[in-house]
Amino acid sequence: MRALRDVAVGAALGAARSALAAPAQLGSAEPPAPVAEPPEPQQAECPVPCVDGIYVDEGGGGGVTVGRTWETGAVPNATYLRIDSVYLEQVALGRGRREGPNVALTFGVEGWMADGARGIGLPSIAWAGWRQPFAARGRGAGSFFGLGLGWSWALLDVHRGDAGFGVLAPKGQLSAGIDLAGVRVGAELTTQYRWQWGAPDRWQHAAGLSVWLTAEQWED
Repeated sequence: MRALRDVAVGAALGAARSALAAPAQLGSAEPPAPVAEPPEPQQAECPVPCVDGIYVDEGGGGGVTVGRTWETGAVPNATYLRIDSVYLEQVALGRGRREGPNVALTFGVEGWMADGARGIGLPSIAWAGWRQPFAARGRGAGSFFGLGLGWSWALLDVHRGDAGFGVLAPKGQLSAGIDLAGVRVGAELTTQYRWQWGAPDRWQHAAGLSVWLTAEQWED
């Protein structure tokens, strides 16, 4: 009987030890590793300044314009030549498109010459218009048109010995043509009121053809 009692007591003590050890073992178990969440997609950075998907491409270049003038006064019709430098911005309505409004600022040197008359000036034009590509995407050719307003910083006209000097003479310009993605070929109409000291004020109108070479920051 004593042997049976010792066996029963030993079994009870063993069961009690197992019951006390189980919570400790459970508590010491390492928590499961957290499941890694997929990274959030990164929005592609604009290759050039952009706002809400509208991309602004910058560029610059220079051009030459040749044409004829006609005037309201006694000055005869003349041939004129102008050389310009230009800073331009093209607003693209989405990546890979060169369609949308464009603006430009030009600064140039011009001269005109006729029988018994000649003149020079330093014109500057702020120009705004639209470029419409022939293809849906890419760097291909397109058409453009625009309207510019500005002035000549200074001008000097000589007509039959009378010299006139003027500053900030207002000038307007209408132009259109073909943009070949680096080369612009166009036609223009300009008008200017040449106010001056030393000679009568007068209107000078002109029509000409221009060729521009431009380089633009652009990403397809």
